[in-house]
Amino acid sequence: DESMMIEPPALARRSWIDTINQVQVKYSQRQYFSSVYTIASIYDDNGCGYGFTPTTFSQDHYTFGGGSGVLLRFQLDIPRNASIGRAFLRFVSFNNSPPNTVNAFIRVMDSSNPDYVWATDYVGNQYMDCDLLSTTLGYFGDTAWSISNRWYLNQTYDSADFASLLQPVVHRSDWTQTSKVMIRIWGVSPGNQRIFWGYAGAPAKAAQLHVSWSR
Repeated sequence: DESMMIEPPALARRSWIDTINQVQVKYSQRQYFSSVYTIASIYDDNGCGYGFTPTTFSQDHYTFGGGSGVLLRFQLDIPRNASIGRAFLRFVSFNNSPPNTVNAFIRVMDSSNPDYVWATDYVGNQYMDCDLLSTTLGYFGDTAWSISNRWYLNQTYDSADFASLLQPVVHRSDWTQTSKVMIRIWGVSPGNQRIFWGYAGAPAKAAQLHVSWSR
């Protein structure tokens, strides 16, 4: 019965519309940032072993896969408690890879000022121990990254998104806008590897960390 329909007062209707508009404006005005962070020195990209693997800070390339790993350290300028929308690594391939699949994993260490953890093998060589580092600093789980496509010399390739691993680091109580993050990448596929440029080989081709975030 149309006679039973009640039209809301004009003032109430206008208030309701204004509220919706304010929410839409507030949402649309939320500020997002896209930041790119680079390896700053030969001390910020390094291979890490699991025993009997001497490591230097001046390799022109690094490898992950087949049991090999790498550690990457970046200084960020993201404020504490920022919301991380996306995070991924970008590599420049050092060679033409074979057509095989690498099952890699990405791990972010639970530290706002991470340093390396060294071990010594039976002949006295020092190496960076991936597992010992994770045990010492802690971490927030792993993100799987399956690489089935070939990598070609000097072409760029992006990792899987690991925003969920970076988020809790930015939420740490001691996080500041000059803090650093350390990221570990390693692969478990026997014989299957990917090789990328290191800082010592070509600073402009060294690994990058891309982050989208909001306040």
